[in-house]
Amino acid sequence: MVLLQFISIPYALGLAMIDGLSHHMIDYTKSTVVKRYNWAKDDVMYWVATTVDQSLHFTIYFLICLLAI
Repeated sequence: MVLLQFISIPYALGLAMIDGLSHHMIDYTKSTVVKRYNWAKDDVMYWVATTVDQSLHFTIYFLICLLAI
């Protein structure tokens, strides 16, 4: 919705698809790794995985902003 203020509808939809797909892949990978190693919320590695997860999401948002300008 935010991108529609700055770019065309087809381009915004394309970037939204990239966002959705990357979001799914990042979250799926984190979930798979956390389950595989049985990390709980009180384990340090769970929070390392969460930090990596959130950093990747931020990076994708940053790249989408770069592509939109």
